[in-house]
Amino acid sequence: MVCLAVGACTDVTETEEADPDPLCEPACAAIADCLAVPVSECVSSCKAAGPSCATEYNGWLDCLVQADVLPTCGLPSECAGPLAAWVDCRSRPEDAVSHAGDTTSCEGGGELADRPYQAACDVATAECTCSVADQPVGTCTESNPAELCDPKEGCCATLLFVAAP
Repeated sequence: MVCLAVGACTDVTETEEADPDPLCEPACAAIADCLAVPVSECVSSCKAAGPSCATEYNGWLDCLVQADVLPTCGLPSECAGPLAAWVDCRSRPEDAVSHAGDTTSCEGGGELADRPYQAACDVATAECTCSVADQPVGTCTESNPAELCDPKEGCCATLLFVAAP
């Protein structure tokens, strides 16, 4: 089941690959206030995710459209499962995540399908800048200290895996 808006759902069978295009605009609109790039760039990047793992990607986008990401711009807890399903589908063994930091700041990063991504956060404020290929795509506030600077499970996941999958 894929929903483009509340109440506007269609069935997707397991044998057909779902096209992420219809979900990209509403997903990018849902995170528009968090983006450091134009919404149009978010939509273009989202659509470029391609057919690989499209069913999982649509599940992630659909969850994001239905969830409330504001005001923190963080990963809604109900969307952690759909995001993990898509990331797991796209991941390769060499797509490791790294973390480093001290008492004032931290960074976490990795690669997904040859695209380097990073979360850089201020420990005191929990404000994070989320980047892909050294280009900021947005900012967010992490509400869970255990996930600060975790690009796959922290607040940057919402921005990194929609605006720049």
